[in-house]
Amino acid sequence: MLLTPPEQIETAPPLGDEDSLGPDPDHPFIPPALYLPSTGVPNAQGPEIELRRMRDGRMALLAYTAVDRLVKCMGPNQPWALLLTENLNDLAEKQPFDVIMLDQRIPQELWRQEERRY
Repeated sequence: MLLTPPEQIETAPPLGDEDSLGPDPDHPFIPPALYLPSTGVPNAQGPEIELRRMRDGRMALLAYTAVDRLVKCMGPNQPWALLLTENLNDLAEKQPFDVIMLDQRIPQELWRQEERRY
């Protein structure tokens, strides 16, 4: 599901804790599980994950290394799903993406304003 104009994702301010991804920013540590923004609506394969289109046309998967980072970067009303990192290829087959963006903050005006109830 595409929700955010790509130019707003890519110009969002950084999280402010650059050292958290390990000593080598070109090879960040990837935890065994990631928190992924979800639409909050399940489909036949499980939770539907939100994907975002970037300015260059690539599809991005936003992934967070901790649930508190997801809340800090996407707001408290953002539904999420926990995915084992080893299952990223399975997700890519069901919902194709080109790039993974870790701990990316999105502008507050794009946060969900209220919790969805289904």
